Amino acid sequence: MDIELLSKNDVYFSKENQKTIDIKNQYFNPSFERMDIFNAISYTDLYGFWYGNDHLFKNNFDSEWGIFGHTFFAIIPPSKYLKSNPDFFLYDKGSPSQLNIYNSKLVEEVKKNLKELMSKKPNKKYWMVGQEDDKTFFGKNKSSNLSNDLMKFINNIASSFPDKIIGTFAYQESLSAPTNIKPLTNVYVCFAPIDAVYNQNIYSGVNIKYSNELIKWSELTKNLMVWEYVSNYSNPMMPYPTFNVISENLKFYHKTGVKRIYLEGINRNEEVFNELYTYLFNKLYWNINQDPNFIVKDFCNKFYGPAGNYIVKYITELQNNVKNTGDRFRFYDTSNKYLDSKYLNNYDAILADASKSVDSSPIFLKRVNKVRSQIDINIMGGKFE
Repeated sequence: MDIELLSKNDVYFSKENQKTIDIKNQYFNPSFERMDIFNAISYTDLYGFWYGNDHLFKNNFDSEWGIFGHTFFAIIPPSKYLKSNPDFFLYDKGSPSQLNIYNSKLVEEVKKNLKELMSKKPNKKYWMVGQEDDKTFFGKNKSSNLSNDLMKFINNIASSFPDKIIGTFAYQESLSAPTNIKPLTNVYVCFAPIDAVYNQNIYSGVNIKYSNELIKWSELTKNLMVWEYVSNYSNPMMPYPTFNVISENLKFYHKTGVKRIYLEGINRNEEVFNELYTYLFNKLYWNINQDPNFIVKDFCNKFYGPAGNYIVKYITELQNNVKNTGDRFRFYDTSNKYLDSKYLNNYDAILADASKSVDSSPIFLKRVNKVRSQIDINIMGGKFE
């Protein structure tokens, strides 16, 4: 029997041997302890339940985290402390941008506020003390190592909560592993290489500097999490064919000892391949050794019906042209030579055949037309950037 949840409420049954199964009574051994996929597909209740996803940014969802993300100012709000304790903050152009981790009084205030937050959510084990999403974090002086100093700050906090897990970021200025201090056993490090090139695997080429740092972190702690970026935030409608690369990255993270994965997509519906990406991520979550090409083909045949082979052909063309043009996919800055006019007619022809193959099926046709909308925008004179 073959039963799959393809997207939100789209359940696929094979035509043979249909029967009802109790998902709760299925037992699995996932590749990672937890995975969260931030997008409009995964964040539906049914999808999260079906695949066992964590939901770190969903209100009222039963996540293990009391707070997660960029939480410096959630714990020490400038609106409350700026006038009374201006030394609690670092500043950029006169405005508070980060916490001043060198202030001893600040450390005690963070502990006090965390204790209050924990009392309101006593069942939550994980608590993030993470820098703000602002490239203004800096050390005490030019000779100081920010990663060393941040870990000293976090360890100080974590030591006061031995029954809790305190998380923090290896991110931007603090991405490098510390050189003279290890995280305590109840500290979780969230490694977030936001500036990586995401159509190249994380352990080669320009990305080696990131994988090297992750390996260094893995030598310091077994409590590692990776924040991976799997969408183009500059333009969600722009094709982002990185299916093979994300599979290679997840295998590398698994081999490196990473326990948890947070995949940041876009929590809106206009991302064209969000159904396929979310399905692929979950398949790899439950079995890291699966062939991504098989997963993509299998999904396309189920989700797009008779048009599935055309969609696979379109994806293959996209991936080949990205490679041939030397495009670089970034979280906020993706080049798009693979969408030059010399390629668009070929894409359009493939997708036109896809539409014809399902013109008698409104459901499949709607799904194919969603994919075609990527190319139609550009052909009609629109721009992706």
